[in-house]
Amino acid sequence: MVTNDEFDKIDESLINPAQELLQGSDLYLMALALGDNENAGDNYQMAVSLKLKNSLLNLKKETTRLKKSINISSWIMGIMTFLILILTGVIVWKGL
Repeated sequence: MVTNDEFDKIDESLINPAQELLQGSDLYLMALALGDNENAGDNYQMAVSLKLKNSLLNLKKETTRLKKSINISSWIMGIMTFLILILTGVIVWKGL
């Protein structure tokens, strides 16, 4: 967890470029990372790590939505099965 003291140490001029990196396309990140500088490998690794983190967060959100959807579907199927059993029992009891 990041504390307020750690936020105070962050240079605010770096926030916008960092935000641009997070929202940039893969091609944009690769062009920046592989640009003409001495830390191209480290930059590329950082860019890929940021993209991977973003992808994992999106995957977690979608997994949670899927789990909720499956849970609702299971309840609906259980209720429908119970109704079919009741209706079958009524048909058998009436002798139709």
